[in-house]
Amino acid sequence: MPDTIDHPWFAIRTRPRCERMAAEQLQHKGYEPFLPTYVERRRWSDRFKDVECPMFADYLFCRIDRERTTRIVTTPGVLGIVGMARQPVPIDDEEIAALQRVVASRRGVTPWPFLHIGERVRVDAGTLAGLEGMLVDVRGGQRVVVSIRLLQRAVAVELHADAVSPVNPLGGVHWAAQSVRREVM
Repeated sequence: MPDTIDHPWFAIRTRPRCERMAAEQLQHKGYEPFLPTYVERRRWSDRFKDVECPMFADYLFCRIDRERTTRIVTTPGVLGIVGMARQPVPIDDEEIAALQRVVASRRGVTPWPFLHIGERVRVDAGTLAGLEGMLVDVRGGQRVVVSIRLLQRAVAVELHADAVSPVNPLGGVHWAAQSVRREVM
């Protein structure tokens, strides 16, 4: 069994709708997978049902020793490790920790498209205090978006307007994410 505690996090690309199976298989092999999920209310012809869905379709995260990736890519359901120039690219521990906090809070968490520009904000109150993200106006409300830039996707958490403040209140800082060519190895 691999010792994964000191290894960095990587994004793993999975076959469509195989995220859970791949996470279970990786855990069975002794790895530490993280499959962030959210609850979506779906309508059937006769009822509504809450369904737990992967936050990032076709992706999960796992701690991996980058020198020993063969056991990962041969796992059922796994297509490859996300990287650049055929090299796996690790994800900052802080980004995974922030995503874990957001998912654990269960405060209206939903997937959100990656936004290239917007005002950066800091959460000042509640269980998510200290996290930074991008402010988005949705149906008259404010949402804090914590982005995982490697995947060009993000997570939206609905908060009250008074729970956030601009990171740079004087300049109204806007930032653009760099477009990075990614490959699945």
